Amino acid sequence: METKNYLAVKALYTDKTGKLSYELLNKDLIKFGHTSSRVRAMIANKESVEDIRTYIVGMKFRHLLGDKNLTDEEALAICAELDNESQKNIFRNLNEDIRQKLNAGKKGKTRR
Repeated sequence: METKNYLAVKALYTDKTGKLSYELLNKDLIKFGHTSSRVRAMIANKESVEDIRTYIVGMKFRHLLGDKNLTDEEALAICAELDNESQKNIFRNLNEDIRQKLNAGKKGKTRR
């Protein structure tokens, strides 16, 4: 079921050929994660990849849609709709970036 929020997010991340660009979506979410002090705190606290990803996606989608009342569940429903269009995990790059940051902390390194 395509919701108006799903269609709005999809439109923002559609490339010149009219296809949903997972690379652009991930790049934008990773960029947001790198600038967020809350994400840095979550990484320092060794929160789960899923919790960090949910925070990033929820905050980014709320901002993009101009809907401060968008719940994490609604943001995840948009993600599920996006994921239905793909044969691969749409957040593979974002998950990998979060894992790298979490693992860097385990080794005593700090990355920016």
